Amino acid sequence: MILAAPSLSLERERGALPDYILAGLSGRQIVRAKWMSLASFAAVLVVAPLPIAALCFPLGGVSGWDFASANALCIGVALSSCALGFSISASHKTVSGAYVAAVGAAFKLGLLACPLLFLASSLPFWLLWSLAIGLALIPFRVVPRVQEEFEWLATRLETEAPRTPDYEDRSTPFARLQLERAASALAEAEGQTRAPLSADELALWMNAAQVERGRLDPPPSEFDVQLEQVVAQNPLARRDVQLQLRAWRRSLVLSDSDPMPHFSPLASFGAGLALAFIGCLVPPVAVLWASLFFMGALAALVQIALLAANGFARERRAHMITQLQLSALSPLEIVSAKFVAPLLLSARFWAYPLLILGLGSLALGPLWMAIRILVALALCQLASALGNALSLRLRHVTVIASASLGTLSILLVVLPVIFQPLLFHAPDWLEVWWLAPLRVLLLSGGDSLPLWRLFASLQALSLSLLGACLRFWKRARDETR
Repeated sequence: MILAAPSLSLERERGALPDYILAGLSGRQIVRAKWMSLASFAAVLVVAPLPIAALCFPLGGVSGWDFASANALCIGVALSSCALGFSISASHKTVSGAYVAAVGAAFKLGLLACPLLFLASSLPFWLLWSLAIGLALIPFRVVPRVQEEFEWLATRLETEAPRTPDYEDRSTPFARLQLERAASALAEAEGQTRAPLSADELALWMNAAQVERGRLDPPPSEFDVQLEQVVAQNPLARRDVQLQLRAWRRSLVLSDSDPMPHFSPLASFGAGLALAFIGCLVPPVAVLWASLFFMGALAALVQIALLAANGFARERRAHMITQLQLSALSPLEIVSAKFVAPLLLSARFWAYPLLILGLGSLALGPLWMAIRILVALALCQLASALGNALSLRLRHVTVIASASLGTLSILLVVLPVIFQPLLFHAPDWLEVWWLAPLRVLLLSGGDSLPLWRLFASLQALSLSLLGACLRFWKRARDETR
């Protein structure tokens, strides 16, 4: 799903869609080409590990029917995830917005799929195959809708010429008249024929939107103001936080969605203690709270990596790098602003929910949970530092985000799996300071000493990446001057 998120939104962000249409490509051809590329790559990801998975046959214990059912389910999940990410990409104009929406959708679907992990072994084969076929049929419903939207967009680009809206008359009666005419035009455009708005109606609608600025720019919540005050001493960090929070609020208003969730510190603390009391009475429930905490921390980690990937890349795309290099801000202030902003923006969504779940997991042991909370915070810092370092060296947001998520996956998952006693032997320093603590964290072991070593290693990595960011920035500034 995350892989498919930038497929169409990247073309819209670059402004390349009109060029494709003027070159003679229809919206249907564009959508089909993008979808075939995504589906083929997903097929490669599913087929590539099959030779390794086939080793289960010589070892015994797995029948051919089990093997076929598991692979059919993997194919269905891959195709349906690509289709959902493709639909998200078609509905967003920026890559960052598509990435954030895809991460949120993946997290919600992951919560819904958790019960299937416990029930999969007891489900009959016909139900597994029905589920796999149903998932594989999702693209046949999603892709035609995306094709219809792009066909409509192509027709609109061909029949309408751009026109600058008229913002001269902004009186209240005229604005009401504009809104009524725009509403009627939009109602007519909702038919099956997808009749495009004329240039006059589009200009009136944009004028009415300008008049309704108060509605389109809702005031920040108290928590938003508090986040902005945290970085009030750094103008660059405050600007980044303000712009992103305002963009999120506007997108929710324009899409008629619910406002961003707001939690009270006192209520969150009380809810966390209530969950901890329930966990003390029913110990398996405490394990559930801890599992939800780790899933939320993983979602926050991915969101921070995606936000950090936009740090310097967004400034480069807006041609602001030279202005920042010549500004009065020191290199330390600039790098620290880009490092702190993704952490605060992610805290807007995840700080209080993770606080509630963390307090609810204290029934498993205060020290056991405290070190894991510290490790989760250190992982978020590593994701922000890594994303900013890559955004200084690379140009495209999609490449930066893919490289950041790929590096985190290799560090946190691939290395502990590869360096096993039966496969490869790792160096002693790597085993002690990285691999063994990660296995304890992934397997929820009871020993806390290795996790303290992991926390120290994560802090050292984050500081090293921040130092690399400072060196890269100073070198680029010296070359500019």
